[in-house]
Amino acid sequence: MLCKVLIAEDEEIEREFLKNLLKEHFQNIVEVYTAKNGREALDIYEQVLPHLVLMDINMPMMNGLEAIEHMKQFHQQSKYIILTSYDYFDYAKEAIRLGVEDYVLKPSNPNMIIESVSHTISDIKMQQNKEASASALVQKYAQVQPILEQECLNAILMRNTELEIQMHLKQMNYIAKSAVCFMIEAPMETKDQMQTLKEDLCDMGYRCLYQYVKKMHVFYILHNQVFSDQDMIVIQNTIELSNLKKYAIGLGSIQNEIKNFSDSYVLAMRNARLYEEKEELVFPINDHLTSLAGLDIAYYSNQLLKCFQLGNEEKMSLIIHEFCQEVAMNHVGHTKQMVQELLKNLVNKLSQQLKLDIDISTLPQFHIKEEDTYQNIEISLHYVLHALFHPLKEDRFQQTNTLAKQAMTYIRKNYRKPITLNDLAKHLQVTPFYVSKLIKSSFQKNFTDVVAEIRIEEAKRMLKEHHLVKEIAFDVGFQSQSYFAKMFKKIVGVTPKEYQEFFH
Repeated sequence: MLCKVLIAEDEEIEREFLKNLLKEHFQNIVEVYTAKNGREALDIYEQVLPHLVLMDINMPMMNGLEAIEHMKQFHQQSKYIILTSYDYFDYAKEAIRLGVEDYVLKPSNPNMIIESVSHTISDIKMQQNKEASASALVQKYAQVQPILEQECLNAILMRNTELEIQMHLKQMNYIAKSAVCFMIEAPMETKDQMQTLKEDLCDMGYRCLYQYVKKMHVFYILHNQVFSDQDMIVIQNTIELSNLKKYAIGLGSIQNEIKNFSDSYVLAMRNARLYEEKEELVFPINDHLTSLAGLDIAYYSNQLLKCFQLGNEEKMSLIIHEFCQEVAMNHVGHTKQMVQELLKNLVNKLSQQLKLDIDISTLPQFHIKEEDTYQNIEISLHYVLHALFHPLKEDRFQQTNTLAKQAMTYIRKNYRKPITLNDLAKHLQVTPFYVSKLIKSSFQKNFTDVVAEIRIEEAKRMLKEHHLVKEIAFDVGFQSQSYFAKMFKKIVGVTPKEYQEFFH
């Protein structure tokens, strides 16, 4: 970038001399402007904001020192060199007060002017480099910040250790003394509205983490102080004013210890419900122990029963996620006991409702160790329940009509290809509309979901056999690895890598 230099000199010969001297010596470095008096210098200054001003003192309409004082009020970044024939102490003293870079007496040697200008331009370039570096650092942080926030939120939701969460907070350059979670069950299409809500909360001085998790918009509000009653009133009012009460909202309790931050998420899931239009949103005030007491096994087994009856594996993964969030805070022995109780309760319900004879001892064992992470608990339970779910899905398949079976057979034979609803309709010799309705009525899913589930089922098998994740995506028919990972987590509840690591 060229260095803009303004020369203010009332003597035309001197003005032209200085202009030519700078252009000749600093060619391709400077862009020179000239003014014949202080008033003109000030007008040009406001238009171009020069980096450097060479200023004579004694000029008509406004002297140089007055012009500099006005310029400094308009813009603080410029530098000034005074060129004058007046060697008065008062002038020099005023120049120092104004922060002038140099004070050169006329008639001056051209080399002295060049040396003074050269030194000042070097200072300007150094300052520009510092500002550019600072700007680049701010820009880079702005790009990295959302990633750091996502990683921190994931660490909380995945029940990482207190030390790991502290590390993520440190990377964010934030000290959190208190946290509270709330969630809103709304379509993905409302994400812009959710982002606005997040920004509103940040504008109030809080740090707000946001992510779309398991069909819920999850917000974690962090504060560098313990939340006061006034803080909670402000947060509650902000959520109310966002016009989101038409959706189910879950409010967690305030947690003042990092190791318990994830408990607020569990409580928010448990409390999710629709609010009446005039009903106030009030965050519960519970301590850690009482708020998480009394895990409702019957509730979870009933929810899973509905998933089994509808053949909805995606919904099953949501229930598993919520259940595992609650049990993960217990020691290993208690967690195993609750899982066994859940399985026993679910098998009894399946036997009664679907008239099935299920031997619970034939199911894979639920394995966890003391050092296992939250992800391992969720993967292990999903693995056990899938062994129970898959045969029932096959049994439902046998009961579907012939054309629906043919549709499923075609999909299973061709899922590795980029098949479409039109391809399937052509194979069955029916219209795309008819086959779409047939799949929906037979399997309670649309065509795309059925294809994705079959592909994910094969991917799970390959992951257990330790194939490379990037190869599996294309082997099972996905056109991109990122879409494969997104669909895998949506259906299974964990990433392909986490699922594979569990079976190592």
